[in-house]
Amino acid sequence: MSAIAYITNQEMIEFHRLNGNKTINFWRLGNTKKISFFKKGDLLFFLSKGTEKGKEKGIVGYGVFQKSMDLNIHQMWNQYKEQNGYATKEKLMEEIIRISKNNKIPKVLNCLYLKNVVFFQAPVYLSEIGVYISNKMESYMYLDKENITNTYRILKVAENVGSDIWSMQDEEKTKAQMEIDANYVVLKNIFEKLQCSIYTDYEKKKINKYIKNIKFSKKNIYSLSPYEYIEIKENKWILKIPCFVNTLDFQKKIQYLIGHCIMFKNQLEKTNIEINFSIEFVFNQMIKEELSEILQNSSILFECDDQLI
Repeated sequence: MSAIAYITNQEMIEFHRLNGNKTINFWRLGNTKKISFFKKGDLLFFLSKGTEKGKEKGIVGYGVFQKSMDLNIHQMWNQYKEQNGYATKEKLMEEIIRISKNNKIPKVLNCLYLKNVVFFQAPVYLSEIGVYISNKMESYMYLDKENITNTYRILKVAENVGSDIWSMQDEEKTKAQMEIDANYVVLKNIFEKLQCSIYTDYEKKKINKYIKNIKFSKKNIYSLSPYEYIEIKENKWILKIPCFVNTLDFQKKIQYLIGHCIMFKNQLEKTNIEINFSIEFVFNQMIKEELSEILQNSSILFECDDQLI
C-alpha cells in the first residue's frame, strides 16, 4: 500500500499550514496501532478533525514519508522544534498529555518524518471518489486497498481544488509535484501488486549500489524497490529494470522479465489512467541480436550501461 489517510488534530495541522511548513514531524503516541506496509516515499494524507461534512472528515493535505523514529519528548523537541506542530515545547507537552489515556507523557513517541508537504485550499472528501470510511476506523486507513487508483483520484480532485495560499507562492511547482505523486503512486501500486523477485543476493547488492549512484548523478529518479526504478525524462515515465547478462540463468530471467513487463503494461491499461509510460531493460553488457529483436517486437526498450558491474 502506498498511501494512508490518518486522523489528525486540527490545531496541529493548522499550525503547519499557517507557517507554510514543507517538512513536518508527524508524531504519534507510543502505544498507537503500528503502521504496517508503509515505506519511504509513501504518502500520508491528513484527515483532519473540524472539517466534517455531516460525519465525514475531509483531507486537507499530505506529505511524503521519509523515515520513522521512536524519540522521547525532549529528543523530539530538540530535533524538530516547531516542526512538531506547536510553537513551544510546553504547548506540545500539554497536547500530548491531553490526548494520552493516562494523562501522562509516554516514554517514547513514534515520529513519522514527512517532506514535500502540500495543503489544499479546501478539504477533499473521500466520498467524492466513492470511498467511505468505516465508523470503526481508529486512526488511519489504507487508501488503495480496494482500488489501486484511489490516491491518484484524490490528488486529481485536489488539483482542481488548488493548493493553499502558502503553496500558491510556488503554485506551478506544487502542481507539478502533485502530478508526479499521483502518477508515481499508481505505478508503485501496480509494482507491489505484481512483485518481481528474480535476483540473487549478490545481484541485489550490485543493483542497489548502481541505483544509488544513478540517484546521485541524475534528477527525477524514483525507486519502485531497491532493484527497479523510474526515471522521468521530458514528461515520459520510464520503468528501468537492471539485468545481468553474464549469468547462468539469464535466459530464464529474461523470459520472466518480459512476461512481467507485459503484465505491468496490462495492469496500467486497466486503470484507464493516461501516463506517458515505457519500460527499459538496463543490461551490464551487449545482448545478442536475437534477443534485441524480441525486445523490440515486445515494445521494450533496452540499453547497455557498463556502470552496472
